[in-house]
Amino acid sequence: METLIFLSLIVLLGSLFVSISIMAISHFLIIVPSLWYGFNHFKSVTISKSMWALLGVICAGVLSVLFNWNTVHDKPLWHIFKLKYFLISLITIWAYSYWLKVFSDSKKIKLLVTIALISATVATASGLIALATGFNPLKFKPSCHLSRNCGMFGMYMTYGYGMLYFLLPVSGLLLFYKKINSKFPNLLNPQILIISWIINFAGFVLSFARGALIAFILSLPFYFFKSSKKKFLYTTLSLVLVLSSLVIFNSKFNENFFNQSRMESVKIRFSMFQTVWVVFKEHPIFGVGYRNFEPSVAYFKNKYDIPYKDFLGHAHNNFLEHLAATGILGFIALILFHLFWLKEMYDRDDLIAKLTFPLIIALIISGQSQYTLGDGENLFFLMFVYSISQISVKKGELVI
Repeated sequence: METLIFLSLIVLLGSLFVSISIMAISHFLIIVPSLWYGFNHFKSVTISKSMWALLGVICAGVLSVLFNWNTVHDKPLWHIFKLKYFLISLITIWAYSYWLKVFSDSKKIKLLVTIALISATVATASGLIALATGFNPLKFKPSCHLSRNCGMFGMYMTYGYGMLYFLLPVSGLLLFYKKINSKFPNLLNPQILIISWIINFAGFVLSFARGALIAFILSLPFYFFKSSKKKFLYTTLSLVLVLSSLVIFNSKFNENFFNQSRMESVKIRFSMFQTVWVVFKEHPIFGVGYRNFEPSVAYFKNKYDIPYKDFLGHAHNNFLEHLAATGILGFIALILFHLFWLKEMYDRDDLIAKLTFPLIIALIISGQSQYTLGDGENLFFLMFVYSISQISVKKGELVI
């Protein structure tokens, strides 16, 4: 069981920005240990409010499909199966908890962190080469976009938002490096940490994902929110000033935020928000079915004469997507999940909580402009972080 858990962690962290198919192997490896430790050591994990809220998100998703069984596009069971990311994150808590407390040591933790840093950096470097040359050397394919970095993913938006969630904890490791190193010597390799941050930050910026960049700027200062309100305020103002200066004085950034096509994308998003509203009015309790909003957009846009009828994507908003797809039940459950998770991390003083708190802020902010909870690539990492963050930490443990 210990070997399966460790292998699943290696596979997951080694493929975060490489391949979703390889990431799926980590779920396959962790299922049996999760069920085993969940059954035999159920009382070892305290059931938190965020865990109940996440269970509510899952139940609302299932009910939304059941109550729309005859109108859900494609196969209804496929829509229910897509809830697996949330469910697996819940049941893996017991396996991760037992492994960390019984089997882990500093060498294994250092290996896992190093694997994650190197694999993400290699994937980003491959994307940067593709951006410069037009050919991705690791994918053996042309670049996915002529002017935006995609890493090894096929979509620059998926890469940009995924890198947002990855860069924030890495930034935290840099900010707290001295404290971490004084309490846990040799846990981090400073050279790898710095090189990884520089390359991945460059790849992140060059993805030109506006919502992700804004979320990074606004969430990074939250590392100081609890310890020093002055640092939080000064850091926020400084980063906002830097971003504003880049947008004003740098033509590439200005174009990324305000050129005609980018402003057109804002209008498209508003058309999707309008569509969510009419869907909610028709299906207020259970929605139109989990992951069934996108296939329903054409019908509702034509019915209510909403602009941009040829754009048939998701809602570009985590909360509004769930409102339309799973109704008011799923919407409330999702809000409670974010709020409870945020409060739980704020109340703790350990390293895991300090690294997770800004990430949740980023998830909330970025979730206003993109359906990041609909990207499997992003969900693998986000729900892994959630599982790790739910492991109970005794007072004084991992405190920096």
